[in-house]
Amino acid sequence: MTLGISPHDEMLASSQARASRLKRMRRLTFMSRKEFAKKHAFSPGTLQNWETARFGGLTEKGARLILKAFKAEGIF
Repeated sequence: MTLGISPHDEMLASSQARASRLKRMRRLTFMSRKEFAKKHAFSPGTLQNWETARFGGLTEKGARLILKAFKAEGIF
């Protein structure tokens, strides 16, 4: 017997995995969420939503912005 994972559960798991990776990467900057958001012109609430997978987590547009911010911090 196999236990299938619903598409919704799979999407939720992957958004949570992205959120966890994003948070770990931000911690590599040694900045708080508030400091990082301010420095890179994000709303701290938006960054929190991305890092907790709230409201679907990181969007494609958000990913482009966050990659640019990490690049500016020397994190590739």
